[in-house]
Amino acid sequence: MALSLVDQLDVCVMVIGRADVIVYANRAAQDHFGLAPPFAVHRSVLELAQTARTTKEPIDAEVHQRSWLGQMRLWALNDGLVAVTLKPAPAPVSAREVADVLRIEVAEARLALRVSEGYTNRGIADKLDLPIGTINSRLWRLYQKVGVKNRAGLATKIANALHELEAAESPSQSGRFIVMHPTPTEG
Repeated sequence: MALSLVDQLDVCVMVIGRADVIVYANRAAQDHFGLAPPFAVHRSVLELAQTARTTKEPIDAEVHQRSWLGQMRLWALNDGLVAVTLKPAPAPVSAREVADVLRIEVAEARLALRVSEGYTNRGIADKLDLPIGTINSRLWRLYQKVGVKNRAGLATKIANALHELEAAESPSQSGRFIVMHPTPTEG
């Protein structure tokens, strides 16, 4: 009964066994990684699992990977098992992805991403090391090219296009694993 409830979660839940392989993964984890247990665990996750076993304290870590970001928590269970949860966060977007989706040049996509990230024209000019007049004229041409009237329209167009792209991807195209950066647990 309890495992069927865990299978309904949209958070990845896994258990690392004594042999340092995943012995249980809920449906979200199996869909995300495209694997069913048992499967190998990334070395950096094994190091964190060993620390959790030794200290008997939960360990929080931030997951950084091209197509998947999120928060990981590991904690020791009985008999040397370690529970792992992965909570997804929005994946970073590359200028190439935006260019492909909106059918614009990569340089235009870099500009569009800065707008969608909330940068001002001055901030974009500083970040891209270009004169503000160049940014203003490029933005005006970009608005015309993608059929929007302003910054909000451009950001919305990017978000909608990327959402449609993400929905079209199959789980087997999602990322695998991980570079870890441990974060301190809250007291």
